[in-house]
Amino acid sequence: MNKDILRYKFRFLTFALLLGYTFIHTKLTGVYVDTPLTEMVNFTVRLPFGQRMLIPAMVHFLSYFTPLSVDNLFFIMEWLFISLFYFTLIKLMEYEFEPKQAQLLSWLCILLLPLMTVINYRFTSEGQATFFYPCDTASLFFMTMGFLLCLRERWLYFIPWVFLATFNRESSILLVLIIPALHWQKFRSLISPLLFALLAYCCARGLVLTFTHGLPGPVMEWYFRASQHTYYEANLVWLLNDLHILLFLFCFAGLPLFWFAFYDFIPLRYRPLRYVALFYFVGLLLVGNLMEARLFNEILVLFYLPVCVALRRWFTQLEPYYPSSTGAIYYINRYSVLGVLAVLVLFRQPLNIWVIWLSHHFV
Repeated sequence: MNKDILRYKFRFLTFALLLGYTFIHTKLTGVYVDTPLTEMVNFTVRLPFGQRMLIPAMVHFLSYFTPLSVDNLFFIMEWLFISLFYFTLIKLMEYEFEPKQAQLLSWLCILLLPLMTVINYRFTSEGQATFFYPCDTASLFFMTMGFLLCLRERWLYFIPWVFLATFNRESSILLVLIIPALHWQKFRSLISPLLFALLAYCCARGLVLTFTHGLPGPVMEWYFRASQHTYYEANLVWLLNDLHILLFLFCFAGLPLFWFAFYDFIPLRYRPLRYVALFYFVGLLLVGNLMEARLFNEILVLFYLPVCVALRRWFTQLEPYYPSSTGAIYYINRYSVLGVLAVLVLFRQPLNIWVIWLSHHFV
């Protein structure tokens, strides 16, 4: 086959996937009643949603130079950032894979993404559609680029990247946490980048809180639909009492299940990322609505590369990474995540008392 024709086919495939994802993500989702897109552009959306300022600011700027409607401008932003995410993901996958393999795995990721961002898991509680927030797809791009910069130790670019990403969503704190997770074997030499990244995050958060001062609503929401039930309580009821844990793994595109099954094939360097994912998951358990699977976008970025590397090692019949020792520390490290999750479930009633206390002191 003519190589030029094949190249054009691949470009068309990429174009169709990215435009198609943009369409499906904007067409099959709804806008939350408290976050209309016009109010986002005018920076009048209540907290905590008003803190995600970057994409609305870009649309606000573009609205001065184009007659396009706000809806169309947000569609363009969605297309732009899913495209940026795709091409950045290729570069991230090329850290471990050949270019063709990296491109194939990036196509696959785009196909898996609607499991998290489009499927309406809120249907289980009579929700008509999942919600569309402009910051979600942008967070995929910022997380992926930050992951790549951290792997390559490009701190001169990484630290400003943390600052910028924080204006998109406060989950950029995960970029700070992946520094020790990815470079734990030489942690002492990375104290300075870690401190500067944390400083960049704190400065950006300070500016965001300053800009949004006076907006109604809390910085963090602790209670489910303004009821007397905390998100922690409501999320566990949804997961366990209503048996939705049977579908919950699809909210992560199945990646935690593959991480668990192929754990021994994951390189040692990537294994601490599960602690970063656990930290984020526990945070979402406390102040997020778990049936909104879009919240787990950052976990997809954290898990996708290590899981793909593990699957390649298993598929090529290479041996797993055997531990050098199997003492108490080994077993604690191996099963600590499962232990924390078990504690959160088994002691949910007494722990909920502490969550209520936190809700009165951290708003």
